[in-house]
Amino acid sequence: MLRTLLCLALFATGEAAKAKADPKECEVCIANLEAIDKLIDKDEKTSKQSIMEAITKRCGDLQNEQPNPALNARDRKMCYYFEPIRAAIAQPFSTRMPKDRVCKRLKQSNGEICNVKYQVQVDNNLSDEEMLAQLKKKRVKEVLEVPVQKGAPSGHKITFQEKSDEHPGVTPGDVIFVLNEQAHKVFKRKGADLYVEKTISLVEALCGFEMEIQQLDGRTLIVKSAPGEVIAPCMYDPFASENDDQEWERIEDTDIQLEDVARAETTDVDALMQACSKGQLKGKGIGCFITYNGTTTFKQGTREECLAASKPKKNATLYI
Repeated sequence: MLRTLLCLALFATGEAAKAKADPKECEVCIANLEAIDKLIDKDEKTSKQSIMEAITKRCGDLQNEQPNPALNARDRKMCYYFEPIRAAIAQPFSTRMPKDRVCKRLKQSNGEICNVKYQVQVDNNLSDEEMLAQLKKKRVKEVLEVPVQKGAPSGHKITFQEKSDEHPGVTPGDVIFVLNEQAHKVFKRKGADLYVEKTISLVEALCGFEMEIQQLDGRTLIVKSAPGEVIAPCMYDPFASENDDQEWERIEDTDIQLEDVARAETTDVDALMQACSKGQLKGKGIGCFITYNGTTTFKQGTREECLAASKPKKNATLYI
């Protein structure tokens, strides 16, 4: 019995030696928490709000991509980890928990926090051979999971900071993935919208139609016209380039004798023009609108049709 216990004790001691902690683990996290601690007044060190404000003061305005320029690359990277979890940091921080324990607690939700380490300091007086002889090399493979957000445009870049090969004395470069959208045989995409081009007969346009669309997730979508609905041709091309330089002519004391298509309780001309060219009225065939007594009415038709239906009206302003 005694021999068995002795063997187990020796085995446990050997395993403990193998599990020796890395002295550089969490070093960047700890260093930044200590720097943040110095920014907090003595009487405010248990205040969660003061702790979160100190994190922002240390890191800069990261939401607007304005990090603290005094930080090095490793500290700046740690700040990007800290920014979205400031409240989670403030909770144990406010209890005066040791900084290394705070970092290891954060590591449970983001293992990268304790993997960030400062660069190895290199003596520039050493030759390349002497420098390499003092360093231990280790080849490590890392799998990067690329998060692609819904609606991400073609050409969108996803950057992993400092994930390229590491070399002594050199800051690693970034790994950048560029999205390249592959054309689909059925759908055309613009922004977050999918378009399907379908040619229907005159009978279907007048009397109604029904069609099935196989969606990308495998579901089948049934599209059919409402009873009595007459399908009109598309008035605009959604894939045509935006015309930001569309010009409008202003004509005073003029109204249009055409049916109102839409009405707005505003006379903000810039907003009205945007509504016609890019907003809810885009593609509705709006050729002109009239402002009168704080109200705007929109008319459908070409420039020629609008001018042909014009009539004098005091204090009314026509935009065509």
